[in-house]
Amino acid sequence: MHVNCSTSKHDEYLISKDYNCREHDSYCARIGKTCICQCFFGYSITNGHCLRANVHVGYPCSSHLQCNGTDFSGVCRDGRCHCQLGYLEIHEICYAANVRVGYPCSSHLQCTGTNNSGVCRDRFCQCQLGYLQINGSCYSGNVPMNQSCIFSHQCSDFPDSVCLEGRCKCINKYRAENVHDCVTKKAAVGGVCTQTVQCVAKAVCSEGRCACRPEHIFIDDDCYRRDVLLNQTCMHSHQCSASPYAACLEDRCKCIDGYKAKNDRFCEKGKSSYGGFCSQSDECTHSTVCKNERCTCKPGFVFINSDCHENVHQEVLDQHQDAQGSTSVHVSTVGILFGGFFLGVFITAGFVFIIYRKFKFSGIKRTEPSVLFTEKVYSLAKADEFIQSGPSSPQNTMREVINIAPHKPPEYSYVSHKPQRQPRNEDIYNHLNEKEEHEDSDNYDHACAATFDIGDSSLYNKVKRKMHIPIFPEEMNADINGYSIVKL
Repeated sequence: MHVNCSTSKHDEYLISKDYNCREHDSYCARIGKTCICQCFFGYSITNGHCLRANVHVGYPCSSHLQCNGTDFSGVCRDGRCHCQLGYLEIHEICYAANVRVGYPCSSHLQCTGTNNSGVCRDRFCQCQLGYLQINGSCYSGNVPMNQSCIFSHQCSDFPDSVCLEGRCKCINKYRAENVHDCVTKKAAVGGVCTQTVQCVAKAVCSEGRCACRPEHIFIDDDCYRRDVLLNQTCMHSHQCSASPYAACLEDRCKCIDGYKAKNDRFCEKGKSSYGGFCSQSDECTHSTVCKNERCTCKPGFVFINSDCHENVHQEVLDQHQDAQGSTSVHVSTVGILFGGFFLGVFITAGFVFIIYRKFKFSGIKRTEPSVLFTEKVYSLAKADEFIQSGPSSPQNTMREVINIAPHKPPEYSYVSHKPQRQPRNEDIYNHLNEKEEHEDSDNYDHACAATFDIGDSSLYNKVKRKMHIPIFPEEMNADINGYSIVKL
């Protein structure tokens, strides 16, 4: 093989010293000790090897130099050829990506450069249906009357409308008849006209002026239907003139407070229900009362389904509370009565006991005599002891006995150092020789006194003899008070 190296392209031949003189995808020939190879058609020398050239996007590759088979490709990534940055592969072709509206396109996928676009139509990117292309952007079209807008083109679907103050509105001499139409502005009621079509709706041209039709009434520069029946729609109370005492309430003709519908035309006076106006409870229904000039539910009633109904649960609760209150009052009353009764019995018993004790001690004092000794040394005054002891006995001591006045009845008492149980006598009127019964033995002296007349010496002698005491006349002295002092 003859090779003219001077005229051949250097990137088409490969010089190799391989002994076998072989190379993939090439023709090889030995010249002397040199092996010269030429790549097959469609291949090119890349990095010392013959590799396929002009590879399309999506096909295998080993080098970027291979990826030149598709315009705007040239990128070998992950073993395959890809489009350049900013291009989009569509069916093995690289297309420009993110194309804005108004620019050429071949596919809808390219038209992503503008919001609300995405449509390739007539080889140009355009806005989606319902949007308008204005200054390279897409804006909403078909904007209804009085809705927000930026450009008047957005209101262009409605003739005689423009974007005013950020909203679609009808131009002068036109008015919006609905949200989609602008119609020629007609003469209002009272306006000049030559025919009815020049007047607003519900009006007629009469004597050169627009006036409401006979079945309508003029209210607030417009004509409204008159004589609206009860419970039919309305906008003004003047429309409810067919029903006396009716007014437009909640967009319907209804009877005013204090009246109720007799039929579809007339209202007759009646009582107000819950929430109605009133001046006294007689003007309210049976289950309501007048409070703060409004009919409200009676106590024990609750408002349910547009009326006041008896609160059964509350009534049962009230009855239960009343029963508990009555029981409590009854128990309290009984307790007070029993307490007062026992207190009265206790107080009465105390008074009776005190009176009993008082009368008892008074009786004892009247029935028993008392003797008062001037000294606190006592001895038994018996004659036999006196005789045995003699004059020198310690018991022969002067005793002064103060006796009760002669004209008083005798009384007895017993005096001792410490209280002891008193002896009982068989006869308290025995003044001379008493037989005493002692319940216990003690060393107390017991003495008795007897009344006598100081002028009667025989009585004194009798006493002396009774007591076995010698009688000495000089020992008896009488005092001026009629009392005797007996010296023992």
